Amino acid sequence: MWAAPTRCKCAGSYASAVALAAFAQEELGRWKILRKLRTELLSGKPLTIKDIEDACGDHESKQRAGALSTTIKADRNSQLGRLLQTWTAAATKQLEKLHRQKGKRLPGERHKQRMSALYVDPFPSGWNRPTRKITQAIAYDELQKRFE
Repeated sequence: MWAAPTRCKCAGSYASAVALAAFAQEELGRWKILRKLRTELLSGKPLTIKDIEDACGDHESKQRAGALSTTIKADRNSQLGRLLQTWTAAATKQLEKLHRQKGKRLPGERHKQRMSALYVDPFPSGWNRPTRKITQAIAYDELQKRFE
């Protein structure tokens, strides 16, 4: 998957690779949601088409369900970097709290990033141009974060 930006027909379009990774993660989340609904249905719970649409209709909930991991990175000398190097119960508790906070925030950020990778839009500071904004390094970093 890491080589996706250079192996697809749209080589050089790193924004497309980021958007494709976001769609893949959403579909993984959709599959997990549908599997859960299937389990509930098999256990006797009634299920309507509206229930399925409600469960699968929100991009952020599909991103949340499809998240494989949450990565926390920091400079070694920063406060967070020192915390990551500490192996105490207090540090572990603080890192778990940071992990939960990031987990809540990440689906929305990933959805916005997908939108930013797909659409050319005007901003007060200029135009969002995904093909110029998302470099190879940004795409590589995004793919690593999504599929670590």
